[in-house]
Amino acid sequence: MRNETTTFSSIFAENIHNYLHEKVLLGNKITSYIYPLKLFDTFVNEKNLKENILTKELMYTWLKLRNGEKRTNQSHRARILRGFSKYMNMINDKNYVLPQKLYSCGDKYNAHIYSKDELNLIFYKIDNLVEEQPNKQLKNRSSQIIFRLLYMCGLRISEALNIKIKDFDKEQKLLIIRHAKKDKDRLVPLNDKLNALIIDYINEFHILSTDESFLFKGKNNLPFTRFTINKRLKTILNLCKIEYNGQTLHSFRHTFCVHCLRKWAMEGKDLMVYLPILKTFLGHESFRETAYYLKLTADVYPNITHVLEKQYNYLIPRLEEES
Repeated sequence: MRNETTTFSSIFAENIHNYLHEKVLLGNKITSYIYPLKLFDTFVNEKNLKENILTKELMYTWLKLRNGEKRTNQSHRARILRGFSKYMNMINDKNYVLPQKLYSCGDKYNAHIYSKDELNLIFYKIDNLVEEQPNKQLKNRSSQIIFRLLYMCGLRISEALNIKIKDFDKEQKLLIIRHAKKDKDRLVPLNDKLNALIIDYINEFHILSTDESFLFKGKNNLPFTRFTINKRLKTILNLCKIEYNGQTLHSFRHTFCVHCLRKWAMEGKDLMVYLPILKTFLGHESFRETAYYLKLTADVYPNITHVLEKQYNYLIPRLEEES
C-alpha cells in the first residue's frame, strides 16, 4: 500500500494524516506506519465512535492477538499505535497513551546471520538462474544485483529499491543513496564485479529509460516492492535447501556488519577507528546503532567474544526499540 494513495475515513482520519505529515517533516520514512494505521482506521469505523478520543479499552481491543498472528506483528501494531497515542495526547490529554513495551516480543535485533557457505550457495544459485531461465532475465538479473547490494554494500532493501539511474556513477564506481533514514544522502562504493553487473543491466533493460527511472522498475515504471523481493528470497532459500526461520531481507545487512567486524577483530584492527567508518557507510544516525553489532558479532562467533568484550565491552549497548 503506497502512502500517496492511502485514505483514512474514520473519526481519527484528520489526526492520522496530520500525524503522518509530522513524521515526514521530521525526516521519518512512513511506509511501515501506513498499513497498521489503515487497519486501525477501519476498526474504528466499525465502532461508530462519536468522539475522537483514544481510550484504553479501544486500543487494547484492537491490539488483541489475532488468530494466526505472530507476536512480532502484534508488537509492530502496538509500536505504531503508541506513537499515534502520544501525538493525540499532546493535542488532548484525555487521550490514553499506550505504555511502552506492553506487547514487546523480545530483542529487536534478533537477526539471522548467514554463514560464508550459505552466502556462497545463495549467490551461486542466483547466478545459475540467469543461465537456466533465459525467459526470466529481468527477474534473475535484478536479483543478482539486489542481493549483492544488500550483503556487499549493507544497503537497506528500501534504499536498494529506490535507486534511480542518475544515482549510479559507473566511472567512479559509486552509488548515491538519496533520502535514506532521517532523509540523509550518502555515497556507497562498488567493487568491479558489481559495477559491471549494473552497467550490463542498464544496457539491457534501460535502453529507453531516463535518469529519473528507477534502476529496478517493475509495472507502471514503479520500483519492485519489498514483498516481491522477499518472495524471491524464499524461493532462493528453498533452492539452496536452507531452512527458512523467519529470515528477512534485512538479514543480509546484519550479516554484512557482523562479517566486517569479525574480519577486523581477527586482523587486530582498532575498532574505535573502524566503527565510525562503518557507521558512516551504513548511514546510521547514532553510534549506538553501529556499536550494537559488536554484541551480535560476539554472539555469533564465540571464539572472539573474549577479544570484543575485553576491549570494547563498554561500547556494547542493549538497544531498545523506540516508538
